[in-house]
Amino acid sequence: MVIDLYFYPMLLQFRLHFLAVLCVSGVSAAEVGLDFFEAKIRPVLVDKCYGCHSVEAANRDKLKGGLFLDTKKGIRKGGDTGPAVVPGNVSESLILKALRQEELEMPPKGKLSNEIISDFSQWIEAGAIDPREQSKSKLKIAKIDASSHWAFQPPKEPKLPEVKNSKWGRSEIDSFILRQLEEQDLSPVPAASSRVLVRRIYFDLLGLPPTPDQVDEFLKNSAKDQDSAIGRLVDSLLKSSHYGERWGRHWLDVARYAEDQAHTFGVKKRANAHQYRDWVIKMFNEDLPFDKFIKFQLAGDLIENESEDRFRQFAGLGFLGLGAQYYKNSDKAQAEADELDDTIDTVTRGFLGLTVSCARCHDHKFDPIPTRDYYALAGVFNGRRYSEIPLAGEEEVKAYNDEQRAIKDLESIHRSYLRGIGKQEGQKRLGQVSRYLQEAWRLVTLKSQGVKISDDEFAEQVGLHRHYTKRFREMLEKGRK
Repeated sequence: MVIDLYFYPMLLQFRLHFLAVLCVSGVSAAEVGLDFFEAKIRPVLVDKCYGCHSVEAANRDKLKGGLFLDTKKGIRKGGDTGPAVVPGNVSESLILKALRQEELEMPPKGKLSNEIISDFSQWIEAGAIDPREQSKSKLKIAKIDASSHWAFQPPKEPKLPEVKNSKWGRSEIDSFILRQLEEQDLSPVPAASSRVLVRRIYFDLLGLPPTPDQVDEFLKNSAKDQDSAIGRLVDSLLKSSHYGERWGRHWLDVARYAEDQAHTFGVKKRANAHQYRDWVIKMFNEDLPFDKFIKFQLAGDLIENESEDRFRQFAGLGFLGLGAQYYKNSDKAQAEADELDDTIDTVTRGFLGLTVSCARCHDHKFDPIPTRDYYALAGVFNGRRYSEIPLAGEEEVKAYNDEQRAIKDLESIHRSYLRGIGKQEGQKRLGQVSRYLQEAWRLVTLKSQGVKISDDEFAEQVGLHRHYTKRFREMLEKGRK
C-alpha cells in the first residue's frame, strides 16, 4: 500500500482525535456496531431473507433449510448446512458464501450488489454485533420526552448575552457571535470592504455576481452611508425575479424535484413538472407566508375559496405528485409501500426536519416517533389519487373549447370548398385536353430544334396553365423515348 507522506500525519491526527472522542463520549465499539447493523444489515435481512428464514415463514410452512435469520441465536446456529454467521470469521460464515453465490445462490431472485456483500463481510469481521435476542423482542428505544426536549419547543426570544466590546456588531445576532469569540479569547476579523460586501450580497440573494456598474453604484452610495446603501441594495435584490430562482432551487432539492421519472427500462417524462418549479419560484418572489406555502403543497385542492388563481392554488401539489412511481408488475403491494415511504420521508424531512422513515421498520431510536404513527401517516397519504388538474379556470376552458370547435367548423368549410374547386377545375381542364396536347407537342418540337424557352414562358404565351403544360410536355417526351 502506498502512503502519501504529506497526508499521513493528518490521517494519524484524525484517528487520534476520533479515538479521543470515543473515549470521552463513552461510545463503545458495540454501539458503533449496533448502528451499522441497524443501518446496513437488518434492512437487508428483513427485505431479502425473512420471507424464507424466519419464525413467520415457519408459521406459514415456508421455512427453507431449517435456517432462522430473524434472531441472533438462529443466524449463528445456522440451518441444515451449518452456521450462517461465525463472528470474526468471514471464511466460515456460510451466509457470505450464499450472498456471493459461491456454493449456494441466495437470495434466489438475484445476486445482491457488491456493496451489500461488503457490508456483511465487514459486519462479520467486526464481531457480528446483533441485538436480536428473541424473535419477539423489541429494540430498546431511547426514551425522549417530547414535551421537554429542546428540539420540540417553540422558539422564544433569548436574552442578549453580555459582551466586553459592546461597540462591535451591527445587529443583536452579533452579540451571540461576539460572546462565543470572547469566551475563546478571540477577536472579530476586520470589517469587510464595501467591494467585498456588494459581492457577498449579490451572491447570497441572487447567486449571481454584480456587474461593474452595479459595484460602482454601491461604492458611491456606501461612501455616503453604508448601512443605508446596504438596506436599499437588499430591498432591490429581493424584488428581482432571480431571487426566487436562486432560493427556490433549495426548496426544489427538498421536494426531490425532477422533470422525469427514471426507470430501469426507460425514462418517463413529466410534461407538466415545470409548473411546480415555476410555482415555487413565483411564491418565493411573492413572499407567500410559510403556513400557506405548506398548505398549498399538501392540500391545495382541499382549500375552498382560497384563490381565484388556479395556478397559485393547485400547482403546488406537485410536491406530492412528483414523487417516486415504481413498477407494479411483480409486487404491487411492495411498490405502493415504497411510494408511500418516499412521500412520508419527503414531507417529514421537509416540514418537520425529522427522519420519520426510520419508524417504517421499528420505533424510532432517537426521536419520539413510534411505528404506529408512521403507519397512521401512511394511511392518510394512502387515500390520495393522482390526476392532472387543469390550471385554467372553467371560463377559460369553456372559451378555449368554443374556439376549438369554431376552428374545426372553419376547417370543415375550407375542406369542402377545396373539394368543390378541385372538381370544377378537373372538369374544366378535361375539355382542353386536345389543345394541351397540341401545344405541348409544339413545345417539344421547339425544344428539339434548340429553341431556349421555359415551360412557364410558353404557357403564358399560349394562354394555358403552366402546371398542366409542363405535365403534358413531360408525358410526350417520355413517349418519344
